[in-house]
Amino acid sequence: MNVSRYEELKSEVDRLQRDIDRTEGVHQERLNQLKSEYGCDTLEEAKALLEKKQIKAKQAERKYEDALNRFEEEWGDVLGDDSRQQSTCRRQ
Repeated sequence: MNVSRYEELKSEVDRLQRDIDRTEGVHQERLNQLKSEYGCDTLEEAKALLEKKQIKAKQAERKYEDALNRFEEEWGDVLGDDSRQQSTCRRQ
């Protein structure tokens, strides 16, 4: 191996090490963000929290739709057909 080839390889190794260091820094920033914003220490904890929040969001959406349907059933004749069509369009 000549000196030129050695310097090329050393330069490539140094570049790759900088990329690794940068990537590890970004990874650590994201872990810190998970901890500070959501109280999660690991990605697995964050995934579990996300799943719980998605379930709660779906439950809240169903509850809202049920309440809206009950409201429309009770007040639809007073409000007229236009209000029913508008609320149906918003949900779609």
